[in-house]
Amino acid sequence: MPTPDIIVTAPLPPFLYDPLRADYRCHDYAKADDKPAFLAASGGIVRALVQGGGTVTLPTLLDALPKLEIISVFGVGYDGVPVDYCRKRGIKVTNTPDVLTDDVADVAVALGADDGSRLRARQPLRPRRRVAQEGARADDQACRQDGRNSRPGPHRQAIATRLAAMGMQIAYCGRKPQDVSYRYVADLKALAVASDFLIVACPGGAATRDIVNAEVAGRARQEGHARQHRPRLDRRRARARVRAAERRHQGRRPRCLSPTNRTFRRRS
Repeated sequence: MPTPDIIVTAPLPPFLYDPLRADYRCHDYAKADDKPAFLAASGGIVRALVQGGGTVTLPTLLDALPKLEIISVFGVGYDGVPVDYCRKRGIKVTNTPDVLTDDVADVAVALGADDGSRLRARQPLRPRRRVAQEGARADDQACRQDGRNSRPGPHRQAIATRLAAMGMQIAYCGRKPQDVSYRYVADLKALAVASDFLIVACPGGAATRDIVNAEVAGRARQEGHARQHRPRLDRRRARARVRAAERRHQGRRPRCLSPTNRTFRRRS
């Protein structure tokens, strides 16, 4: 039986590429200098395409592969695959769902904890109460047949589960509410303003590029600064009220339970 020919459209590390070379005749499209000439020479014999999760495969490329039977994605995401085109041609699309879910969630939580506690900068710890998770899923590009698209993305769900176990309040933003117990916020800017942490967990590409822009980040930073310094301002105002009351009572300190108590009585 002849060795199947496959085309590789993404740069792969040796530990992934070497097993492919052992079992298939690989045509490296990613490293080809003259890609049209490359496709003209080998496109007619290719039966499978291998790409990474972040690779974009255009229908024009697939048109040059008339014998293509399957696209194998080395990754969870398949947003770069023209799913509708593949359905029409009968090309199978595979990916590796959930293989990195726990690792991605662990890294996201660790980065948030490191940033919040300022461990590297050795700055004083500040209490954190809320965390927001954002993700605009590309549901219209879904092609999995196992029903996974009826529930929230596994990465976001895993992150939220870990943070909820730490006592944080979870809110999320997306194109539509999901079947989860967390609070849904339709507007990303409102979510950013109301949150101490904003975790972006969504597919890449034009639809999500720059979703956290200067306007979103600026409003969140402004509101976060106000939240951080509001207690200090309240204490200053309370002390100012006490000093004003002392002056009204001829230098005698008023009797009150706390600096914020506005009811004063003269000492006898």
